[in-house]
Amino acid sequence: MDLFSTPSPQSQGSPTVRRRSTAEAFEAASKTNENVDDTTTDVFEQLCEPTPSVRLLTGIVNPPISEHGPSAVYYVCSDFHGRPMGKLCPVEKKGALIINSVYLCPQVYLCLPNPKSMVFCDDNFVGSGFPNASMLPDRHTLSPWLGGGYRILCDVEPELSPRGLCRKMLQTFKKETNMGVMSAFEYEFFLGKLTAEKKFEPAFGLDCYGIHTLSSVRPFVDRLIAECSKMTPPITLTTVETDYGRGQLETPLSKAAGINAADNAFTLKHLIKQLARDEFDQLATFTSKVSFDSLNSGCASGGHFNFSLFPFTSGASKVKSSKGSKGYAPQVEPEKQAHFIAGVLEHCSALAAVCSPSPPCYHRRGQWSPTKNNYGFEDRSACIRGKRDNLPEGEGVNKYFELRLPSSAANPYLVLCAVVAAGLDGIRRKTKIVEGKATPKSLGEALDALEADPVVCEALGARFVKAYVAVKRAEIDEVKWRVTHEKTTLEEAYAEIGDISSFTACMNGAEAPLDDDISPARKCGFCMG
Repeated sequence: MDLFSTPSPQSQGSPTVRRRSTAEAFEAASKTNENVDDTTTDVFEQLCEPTPSVRLLTGIVNPPISEHGPSAVYYVCSDFHGRPMGKLCPVEKKGALIINSVYLCPQVYLCLPNPKSMVFCDDNFVGSGFPNASMLPDRHTLSPWLGGGYRILCDVEPELSPRGLCRKMLQTFKKETNMGVMSAFEYEFFLGKLTAEKKFEPAFGLDCYGIHTLSSVRPFVDRLIAECSKMTPPITLTTVETDYGRGQLETPLSKAAGINAADNAFTLKHLIKQLARDEFDQLATFTSKVSFDSLNSGCASGGHFNFSLFPFTSGASKVKSSKGSKGYAPQVEPEKQAHFIAGVLEHCSALAAVCSPSPPCYHRRGQWSPTKNNYGFEDRSACIRGKRDNLPEGEGVNKYFELRLPSSAANPYLVLCAVVAAGLDGIRRKTKIVEGKATPKSLGEALDALEADPVVCEALGARFVKAYVAVKRAEIDEVKWRVTHEKTTLEEAYAEIGDISSFTACMNGAEAPLDDDISPARKCGFCMG
């Protein structure tokens, strides 16, 4: 599908509205439209009630299975930081896989990016002794996985699951507007090795868009493309190129409808990390900044979020361009799309808490990253950039917008959820696009803005916001403690607390020294390992 085309999705069938067994619910869920999964039906609502009597989901799926192939499935969910978490489970295999729900301890949501540390910040878990949470598999995501076997994406605790929150927000958006969101992430990441001194050694030198340099990592790129094509649904990269940093690659994704876009982004990160490690003995990291030396100054990894709106009935999102003082200043049609963009800009300070979730993200501020919440047509310094497609100027054209605030460390489910919530608020209040204020300069400032924003807090839920903010502030304090008490450099502290060799390397940094003699993360939680 062309990157800028907006399809007219097929209408979705409604499952029977009655209390069903989990087996019936799973079967009904399997018949929903896979290509435009912008909603959740009452199936998801029934299975994710706060206190359901049954939290077991079963089903039979029929992927191609070798008679002697692996009979195990990775059940995978996303934590706050976008790390893949879960279990490897043996499954029955007789021409089909019998998929069952599995359980795990919900502490996965209370860990720092370096999973050695946990924060006791959720009374529902801590006060009741950390009871099991059910991993509810989405059968449409079952895919063959690296090393053999399969992988299936799951939602876990309804109020804390990033994927579950995103699905529910998309459902609300469709219900109120009868529109869906077509979107795609474009990730930059660093490829290299970690030395014994915990310094990142890039796989290649500076050569932005250099084909000769790109060809040196072609085996890795070819394997990545091949594995992406095996996913359900298949993942498509629009391009692959070297970027402005040493060892830095960019992998923009083709756009997809609804939750599929976030699934694609989450899966791509997982594939890149594991493929680099297992087959090429390399470290791929999505931390925004891996080095502060002069050769990498000004270079950080982004995770730009591209989006457009489409109606579920017919037609496509349109935009007309008219000449202005700075080239072409687009006048967005329909008005709802303009209100959506205005809403995102109005709430950008709060969105920064999930779009730029680590202090290395704020080192990219002003360097191919916005410094204020503004809109600009084909302006890479703007917070939201309007993109021009190949149709003649002055005509109605399919429009695609790029939110440049997110870093590569952001959780794609939380980005999509928060952006849709902000855009929906703009539609509800018919907000106008205006010049915005400055973007947050630190993670602490962004967390303050999140807590002060009732719209975004309501969309994410009070329980989620409380836990998320507590975990993020603990990360900040942990690095402060390392810098002031262990006398590590800021770069070393980032690597240690974030675990740069983990699957996201999402790290947090120091803003001011602390007087305490005990690591704050150890005070409010405990350290494992």
